[in-house]
Amino acid sequence: MLTTLLRPSAGTALVAGFDIVKEADQVRRSIGVALQDAAIDPLMTGNELLELQAVLYGIPRAKMKKRVVDSIWHCRSFTNRAFFFSMSPPPVSTR
Repeated sequence: MLTTLLRPSAGTALVAGFDIVKEADQVRRSIGVALQDAAIDPLMTGNELLELQAVLYGIPRAKMKKRVVDSIWHCRSFTNRAFFFSMSPPPVSTR
């Protein structure tokens, strides 16, 4: 509950001064939740895992796909990115 993965059935709790229900995004940011247990499913692809993490961090779905694609393309250590998805590389970001 304190990492905001589970909603409390009753009562309230604060983490770093933030309400775990009303201010879940701020709670996760303040404690740096990595949520690595979500990677336990051996059938998940890298793409699916990144999408799950995006949802858990509250990234809007409209921005999620681009962020996932950018993340995978920036990981130069992957020898076969096609394993994660099949598409042409995204345009070079100007960030």
